[in-house]
Amino acid sequence: MAGRFPWPNPPFPPLAMADSERDRLEFLAHRLVHNALEDYDVHRQNGANVDAQSWKLVRKIDQLAMYKRVEPSTLYQEADVRQPATAIRSRAESTSIIEDSITQGRPRQKMPILLQVGAIQGTLNEIMYGTIAVDGQGMMLKTAYTEDTLLDGETLCQLRGPSASHPFRFLGVKWVVKGTPHAPMVRPRDLVFIEATGILTRENSNERVGYHLMHSVSVPGYGPLDDRKIVRGQISSCILYTESPDTPGGVDVFMKARFDPNGNVSENVATQSTALALMYGAKGTVCAQNKKLSWLLRSRPDSPVHRPSRSMSITRQRSCPICSKGFNMFTGTAECEMCSTVICSGCSVKKKLGFARPSSKRVVLRSVAFCTSCLTHARRLDVFDAARQEVLAGYGVGETSASTCTNSTTKRPRPDSLKSVHNCRRRDLQRTKETSSLSKGQPPEITRHHSEGVMTKIDEKPRRPRVNTWGNGDVESPTGTNRWVRLEREVAGPSQSEDIDDLDEFGEIKIHESSLIKLFLSDA
Repeated sequence: MAGRFPWPNPPFPPLAMADSERDRLEFLAHRLVHNALEDYDVHRQNGANVDAQSWKLVRKIDQLAMYKRVEPSTLYQEADVRQPATAIRSRAESTSIIEDSITQGRPRQKMPILLQVGAIQGTLNEIMYGTIAVDGQGMMLKTAYTEDTLLDGETLCQLRGPSASHPFRFLGVKWVVKGTPHAPMVRPRDLVFIEATGILTRENSNERVGYHLMHSVSVPGYGPLDDRKIVRGQISSCILYTESPDTPGGVDVFMKARFDPNGNVSENVATQSTALALMYGAKGTVCAQNKKLSWLLRSRPDSPVHRPSRSMSITRQRSCPICSKGFNMFTGTAECEMCSTVICSGCSVKKKLGFARPSSKRVVLRSVAFCTSCLTHARRLDVFDAARQEVLAGYGVGETSASTCTNSTTKRPRPDSLKSVHNCRRRDLQRTKETSSLSKGQPPEITRHHSEGVMTKIDEKPRRPRVNTWGNGDVESPTGTNRWVRLEREVAGPSQSEDIDDLDEFGEIKIHESSLIKLFLSDA
């Protein structure tokens, strides 16, 4: 089943919306995040305990636990806590009504609400760096590192992208295809949803909270792909990552979600597949470290003129620069892909990194050798700094196959190349403070890893031209930035009792056909 994915061409055209509809989606996304924060506050006020009579353990990975609701009751036992207008009880009681209205007329089984709680080792920046993926290739790289169930994906419309000051920020409409590894004979499910990622600061406690929202949307003309034997599902999920003094060196995790696969799928298969897909955060730190290594490989000079051959390096080097072990004909050696230094096998560490052609989403995992000095440098490299440099270099910004929101196109200027790249030999570790991060003044030029050249086909047809019609507004526009900051402050602020007519916690958000803009794209 997975062999035919990802598709070479997306099944849907770029999605363009009027400014009013774009602003409405942005507002609704922030309200959903605000609702999730309210649920999280109730969870902590009740001692972060889960009612064993209402929730059953589904899956556990390290310190993360996923539960499913077994009966319609309040999330926690009765306690003297505040009950906001959008409290968990009122939304849980109306869940069955919303579920019936989402997929009316289809044979289906009611799926339970899922609850994820626990902690992840790592920093909040690492988790969010491993979470964000702005285009189809980024999604496939992420799923390769986290072992997700994703088979294919595209960004249909990027409403808000990352910037130098907010490198983990994203808001857009995505289409993805999910597989069912526990039941390979079950048809894959596809989803069209609005996704939002970012970090906000709570107003009262100054806590930094990362969020990852996924909520299904209904778009005219972007309906189910029945002719391709794919079933359309619905999802509503918001994962919160909070830096807490109670978990030093880790991040607290809270999520409430519901996934409706539709069709004739057993509850057990659907629940297990959803739990596996939504617990990717357990490998978020590994994903972030691998992304940093890939970024360092791309940002270094990769010209053969600057890379001595291995035979020349061995001739010049008589010993390993890390441990000073002498080289001879019986010594196992390896060449570090980062600094081109020949080292002994004991000072070499292999990491599986994902590589793909610029025009393809098919990711190939390949073992790459690094010296221990380069790995130490990569670990000490600040994640925020690496993410910021990717944004400044334009990697993953405006590179979606359909990052479209209005009807004008802008071109991003080519950044200056990085003049020098850190040479990660043992002597450089003494200057960690001077070389632990890339220069913020000169963003590196994007360069392919030399192993990608083997995969290039001369007769390959070019993909449809990528468009980015948000322009520079998503990075530097005062209007767009001020609106985003204002909404995030409202989310991080105290509870608001206003009700939103077109916002249901587990219902689809409908995009009106009158708000869509038709695009004319060249096939060249």
